[in-house]
Amino acid sequence: RITLRTLGLPGITAEQTAEAIRAANESITAFEEAEKRYTGHGFTAGQKDLYEKVHADWVAFKDVGTHVFALQKVGTPESMQQIVKIFFGACPAAAAKVNTSMTDLLTFHKKTAKTKKDLANAIADQVNLFIILVAAVGILVGLVVGFFFATSVSKAILKVSNHLAENAELVSSASTEIASSSGSLSASATQQAASLEETAASLEQITAMISKAAENAKLAAQSSANSHSKAEEGRAAVDEVMHSMDDISESNVAIMNQVNESNLQMFEIVKVIQEIGNKTKVINDIVFQTKLLSFNASVEAARAGEHGKGFAVVAEEVGKLAQMSGNAAKEISDMLDSSISKVENLVSDSKTKVESLVDLGKRKVDAGVNVAKKCSDVLNEIVRNVSEVSSLAQEISQATAEQAQGVGEINRAIGQLDTVTQSNTTSSAEAASAATSLSSQAESLKHSVDELSYTIQGRPA
Repeated sequence: RITLRTLGLPGITAEQTAEAIRAANESITAFEEAEKRYTGHGFTAGQKDLYEKVHADWVAFKDVGTHVFALQKVGTPESMQQIVKIFFGACPAAAAKVNTSMTDLLTFHKKTAKTKKDLANAIADQVNLFIILVAAVGILVGLVVGFFFATSVSKAILKVSNHLAENAELVSSASTEIASSSGSLSASATQQAASLEETAASLEQITAMISKAAENAKLAAQSSANSHSKAEEGRAAVDEVMHSMDDISESNVAIMNQVNESNLQMFEIVKVIQEIGNKTKVINDIVFQTKLLSFNASVEAARAGEHGKGFAVVAEEVGKLAQMSGNAAKEISDMLDSSISKVENLVSDSKTKVESLVDLGKRKVDAGVNVAKKCSDVLNEIVRNVSEVSSLAQEISQATAEQAQGVGEINRAIGQLDTVTQSNTTSSAEAASAATSLSSQAESLKHSVDELSYTIQGRPA
């Protein structure tokens, strides 16, 4: 029973399992060999029924052990749970039945030995009295009649003494077997008590480790909750970054629109300058016409002679003014052409550079948005994983607490088993003592029968 219970211990190794099964098989073999020796002496009235009860209870207990071996070979958590249930149910019940039937058989042998002893003492007293009477009658009747009568009585007494000797031998053998079985049972109970103490110590260590694991699981759950909170904050920060990127992109679009408006206004200025250039061309035409008119006036003044000198001077001054206006108009026209070219180049370069910068900024913003989106996706995944880890940590913490409670119940059950084992040890010791006493009484009875036989037959030479 001890070795069977060892198979249900949590964390038992394969070597320990093999050793427990080997020890159990050796105990079974030893019991069955002792049983064969016991049944080889035959049975008296009432003894066979008690023995058959012991044998039936033993077979039932052995079947429980065989079932445990089969479950141990399966090796699944369900089979181990069934083994634990057997150790707390069927196994103690079957062992108690074997113990009870063995106690009944031992009690029977005690009573039988006492009865045999009392019967032998009574017969011895009667024989002594009868011998005295026979001797007296023999003296009165005669030596011959006394001789034949004493011979007849001696045969009857010898038959009774032989029967008593056989019974005494049976009682002595049975008491020896019972003492041996009780000694084995006592040793097994002692070993069981030691195993229970070791089991209790191991369970205390397991309880401490489970409590530590529960505490660590609780801390892990708290850490997961904190990580979840930080991941949420990180995701919110990334969302803000993405919003900021969107705002920057919108600002770039607004800048591009403003640059386009500025370019349009510059084109309007170019148009105004072009119109001024057109007006300057008109002025150049007017200057040309004025020069032509001044030349014609000079020609006409020369024809007029003396009367046209004053008009010639005026025509000459008008020609000079026209020349000056023409030069100024040409300078203005050159400046306008240069300004138009510079403005157009400036607008074109500005537009190209601004578009390039805006496009570069847009690409960088888009890249930043993509990176921020990836960060957001990663943080979302982290949040989901942390949530799962937090949930698992809580489940582990709860399961560890339940496991600690279960180990506590097992500790209490082991304590109860230890109490029962101590009681079995005491009972086994008492049974062994009683068997020893019974064996001593049987030896005394056998010695008395031998003395009676020697008295009747005489001691051998």
